[in-house]
Amino acid sequence: MYAIQLNDETVADRLDEAKRALASLAMEKIATHALGRNQIIFTEQLMTREKTFQSLLEKYIHQGVQKNIADTEANVQLLKRQDEAIH
Repeated sequence: MYAIQLNDETVADRLDEAKRALASLAMEKIATHALGRNQIIFTEQLMTREKTFQSLLEKYIHQGVQKNIADTEANVQLLKRQDEAIH
């Protein structure tokens, strides 16, 4: 019979690595100064769309990914306790 074991230290190290990587993520803001005094309606719409997209992406990265990491940590702790109870 095969045994599946949780190596919680390795998982914890990988989760810490994921947290550090998440903390170091930064999106560059669109260079509005590069547009000069361009007042074309399309340019304004593009800037608005870019800002909205950037905001949504930042929320996903900082809320969604952080929640996934936290959920994974909680699941690892649960599995660790189950392993300890079995053995």
